[in-house]
This record gives sequence, structure tokens and C-alpha cells, in this order.
Amino acid sequence: MQTNMSEAGTVSSKDGRGYQVYTMSQLMGITGNAQDGSRITGYYEQPIFYLSLEERISIFRLCSPVFSVITSRMNRISGMDWKIVTDKQQEDKIYERLRDIKQICDEYKETVELPYQIARQRLIQEIRTTLPDVLPDLSNFQSALIRWKRRIQTQNIDSADWVREWVMQPNITDKFPDMTKKMIADLMIHGSMAVYKDVMNGKIENIYPLPGGTVLPLKNVFAGGVQGYVQIMLGYEPQIFYGNELAYASYIPTTARSHGFIPLEALINKISESLLFDKLMADQADGTKMPEKMVIISNASPFGSMDKEFNIPIDGAEQHRVEKKLNTPQKGAIMTFTGNNATVVDLSRENTMSIQMQRQKDIREEVGMVFQATPMEMSLAGSENTSGRSTSEAQSEIYHSAGVLPLVKILETFWNYDVLPYRFGTGYKLEFSVEKSEREEMEALKAKMDTGVYSINEVRTDDLNLDPFNDKKFDVPQAPSNAGGDEQQGQANPMGGLM
Repeated sequence: MQTNMSEAGTVSSKDGRGYQVYTMSQLMGITGNAQDGSRITGYYEQPIFYLSLEERISIFRLCSPVFSVITSRMNRISGMDWKIVTDKQQEDKIYERLRDIKQICDEYKETVELPYQIARQRLIQEIRTTLPDVLPDLSNFQSALIRWKRRIQTQNIDSADWVREWVMQPNITDKFPDMTKKMIADLMIHGSMAVYKDVMNGKIENIYPLPGGTVLPLKNVFAGGVQGYVQIMLGYEPQIFYGNELAYASYIPTTARSHGFIPLEALINKISESLLFDKLMADQADGTKMPEKMVIISNASPFGSMDKEFNIPIDGAEQHRVEKKLNTPQKGAIMTFTGNNATVVDLSRENTMSIQMQRQKDIREEVGMVFQATPMEMSLAGSENTSGRSTSEAQSEIYHSAGVLPLVKILETFWNYDVLPYRFGTGYKLEFSVEKSEREEMEALKAKMDTGVYSINEVRTDDLNLDPFNDKKFDVPQAPSNAGGDEQQGQANPMGGLM
């Protein structure tokens, strides 16, 4: 098992600990080109899939329930609000430090002993290095602190806008919504996504999503080592990538397979049934279909008695003629056979049509279950199954948490850990958010103040980007027991004194 993939963490069987495979037959050797042009040999797990790349794409294109769910996810997530936020840890540390110093100054204020007064003046000078507009008696400390936070916030917004501008078009061909759609499609169709990072002078310049399903993780017998990836394309030399060049994510990761599972494979039989039924209906749409009734005119049926086993042998030529007629689709044709007596044999499958239509509905439900879609999203719940706004909101919340949120977290992890730090350094994060109405936002802010942790001025400056009130009472958080105020007043004014 010796290889020259020491950079990828390959270890000998003597030193290895923690098996990562069930059997050695899971692994296949492969040799490919690395970034520097060198040839690297390693192992990857056999890509044993029930569906090929083309079959997955064909299912997505031809099966309407699958197409509906995947495109719904693509459009929903690419249309979500998102923003670049800066790391506030350092800012919060300074903020808490200033408040602690102010508290100490207040405690020393009533003490007339000289050492405490000297210490108080030094602490005031320390405050003024950060808050130059604070008065010597610290009477306007809270206002000065809020103004300082607003200045920092403005600086952060300017730097975040610079980051957002690059994220909006991370390469020469894709804008952010288009790239988001491509990554979501790859995750849901192929079970994984891979993005190539074009690095120049140690910094990412562009990122490009690679064709879905063509990249597989390299895998060793034992745990540990640097993670590598191989891109396999028919007719091309394999390429080896490491984390500095490629970002990889799996929709359903598992320890059983390094490449995870593919959702579509759980639907193979049901999708096949649906596609075959769709084809049957399409073939019959113009009236052309197999004969539904056979009229036998003869003293004896060529098939024998209709209520007994066939006991009269049929002539070979006659059998061939009958089979040809029965197996030839015709439009509006009447099937006749010569003879003396008439017997009608029903060959139609009309009695199975209602069953098959119900099966189509069941298949839609199965597709929705696999992709965590709500009945409303799959058009399976109408007005008779929806009891007003509360049920609709509950369905929407379930849809977001079960179907959308996992995909959003994959994208946020990709941007925040694989891209932004290697382009702009630490301190920036991309966050998606659910759109809210103005009333919902105000109710959330009011609930934030009701905790008794945040003052009205803090909420106005930090969340609403408004000027603080001049009255000092708005700088102090309200007591939780009184923060909500009168219930009737809260219903009349959901903005809770913010405006």
C-alpha cells in the first residue's frame, strides 16, 4: 500500500490506526496530475452508483415532481436575502471593557481618598482614548458609547460592501444567484458539489463550480492525513486537487461512502413507474392505442371456451394473424374476425387507470419525502386541507427548517470557511436571512428589548441604524417585568417605543 501521496496523508499499514473502509475492494488506485504538474498516485473509493451522471440529469429533466422540487429549492435559496457581516468579537470586547471601567469609576466617585481619585482619573483617561467625546464627569458616557458603536458599524459596512461586491460576481461568467442555483442543483441531483478555487499570489481570484458528480474524495485505508480529491472525466487525464484548490461538500455525508449518498437513487423504481405511465398516456393522447375489444365471429372461438381452459388448438397462421392485430396500435380502429357467431372479449385496461392515477399522487408524496418538501410545496394540500393562516405558516416553517436550512448551512460553510478567509482574511461572514415584513421585524425587536438586556437606543442604533433618543432613560434596558408594558398598549403599538 505504499504510494507517493505522502502529502495526502497516506500511511503504512504498520503505523495506521482507525480503518476507514469495510473491505480493501472498496478502494481503487488512481494516478493523476497535481497543481504543479507532478504525477500523484493514490486511492479513491469505487464510485458504485445505481445511476450514471447522464441518468441523473435525465431524471431531473423528465420527471416533473423531481424537477419541481429541485428548481423550487434553487429559486428559493438564490432569491433569499443575504449579507456580509463582520466579526464583532473584538468590538464586543472593547464595548464590555468600557462598560466595566465606567462601573468602576462610578464606584470610586463617592470615595474621597486620594489613591481612588487618582485611579479614577486614569480610568477616565483610558475611556477617553476610545471615546474622545465623553465628558470628564462621564455624564454622557452612554451616548458617547453609542456614537462609537455607530462609527465602528459604519466602518464595518464600508468594508462589508467591498466584500459583497466581489461575492456578487465571483468569476467572469457567474453572478451570485446563478452560482447558488448551480451548487444547489449539484447537491440535490448528484449528492455533492465541487468548486475550483483559482488562486493567484496566495489569494483567491475566482471560483468556478465544476460539473456535478465528476469530483470524488481520495480515501486511504486509515483515518488522518490531508484530504485530497480527484476529478474523473471520460477521455481526460484525472486531476488531483487539495483543499487549497478545491472546496467539496456532500448533501448526505456518511462514513459508509466517502462520496455520500444520492437522493435520486432512493426513487429509482418509483420514478421509472411514473415515466412509463407518462409515456403510455402521451402515446394514447391522439387516440392511438392498442385494441380495447376483440370481436370473434365464429362457431367456436379460436381460443376455446371463454369460461374454460383453451381446449381447441389454434392454427399457426391464424394465431400469427390474431397476434399481429392485437399488438398493432391503431387510431379509432375496430378489430373484426370472420365467422358465424359473435363474441366480444374486453382487452382494455380502463379499470386500472384510476389506480395508476392514485399511484402518481403517491409517487409525488414519495419524492417530497426524499427531498423534505411539504405537501403544499408538492401541490398535495389544497384549501380543504389547510386550516387558515396558522397552518400555512407552520407548513412554511417546516419547509424552511427541513428542506431549505440544511442546504443554506452547506452554502454558508462553503463561503465562510473555504472562500472568504482566503480572499479577504478573517473577520467576514456571509449570512442568509428569511425575508420578514416590517411588522414582523418590529415585533422581533420589541421581543429583544423585552428581555431586559438591550436598551431602546441600542436597538435603534444597532438594528435600525437610527439616531438615539437624547433622554438618558432610553440608554438603560427596561426591566423584563415592565418591558412589555400594558398588553392593550402593546397590541396598539407593536413597535414598543422604538419610533
